[in-house]
Amino acid sequence: MRPWVVQLQWNAGDSRDEVDRLAADLASHDQVGSATQVASADGAPRLVIVVNAEDLLGALGLASSLLAHTTAASSHELGEPVSVRVVDREIHLASEATAQLPDLISASGITERLGVSKQRAHRIRQQPDFPRPVYDTGRDSLWLLSDYERYEDEHQRTPGRPRTKSDSETAG
Repeated sequence: MRPWVVQLQWNAGDSRDEVDRLAADLASHDQVGSATQVASADGAPRLVIVVNAEDLLGALGLASSLLAHTTAASSHELGEPVSVRVVDREIHLASEATAQLPDLISASGITERLGVSKQRAHRIRQQPDFPRPVYDTGRDSLWLLSDYERYEDEHQRTPGRPRTKSDSETAG
């Protein structure tokens, strides 16, 4: 037995929340080493599952049966994945290490670019139209820089607090 990485990707319009719930359900199976949602370049939800199997077909069969069992036993509303990729974990790790990573921005980077306090930046990030982070542990978050820049272009603002009457009198 050796570890295999199974990557499943859905359409960009499919729910990331559903994929998160599916990942949590799959991670509870003892045949699964891990199940994590990761970001794809086009924003489509992608699930990476690590399973132990003798060979590629065994890994694919195990992932397929786990998915069928999990989706049948719960209320997941995801359709079939649009792509499935199975790779030996060692090959996966080597290729991931050499793959070009997208440009990311952190919460502090967003705060700096907005020119506001941490608290104000946090409130802005909580707005429903703010991009979803591609990595979020509850403590740390990362966003695709391209998603943030698109948001920034759509929401033009000037940094900092608006000037008050007393500010303009002392400045003049």
